[in-house]
Amino acid sequence: MISQDDELYKEVLLDHARHPRNYGVPSHPNVIVESENPQCGDEITLYLILSEDHSTISSSHFTGQACAICTASASMLTTKIRNITLQAAELTAKQFLSMIKRPPDAPSADLSGPLGSLAALDGVRKFPARVKCAALPWRALQQALQQASTGGGTSSLEIRDE
Repeated sequence: MISQDDELYKEVLLDHARHPRNYGVPSHPNVIVESENPQCGDEITLYLILSEDHSTISSSHFTGQACAICTASASMLTTKIRNITLQAAELTAKQFLSMIKRPPDAPSADLSGPLGSLAALDGVRKFPARVKCAALPWRALQQALQQASTGGGTSSLEIRDE
């Protein structure tokens, strides 16, 4: 039986997959991370524009060719991390990755919890092969945050094992 929560989660994911937010190359990003999962073919490039003092993410964007789950995850990521500190973005990434790596039979995450609408991706953990799809943008964010702490730049990330 499909619950109302399951339907809401599906609607959020489909909306972000069909109409990704912050898609495109911004002018003058401080940090660029090109990431890929060669096992499934997902490729995402994450762009961060940092505040003048490099303590806050002023804007975030992405481009790439990816499945609906990866695209929705990237879209939701760019929305969630806009105008937050690098430390808050790192915490959010850790919480998100922890959520989708929980056992498939763990209780569902709550949309009113600390991750908010990101909890819509909680159901991915029930499909282990798709966890990498949802995680790819978040792994790129973690690498981007490391780069941001050392001044920015461009790098590549390849996800093989999750």
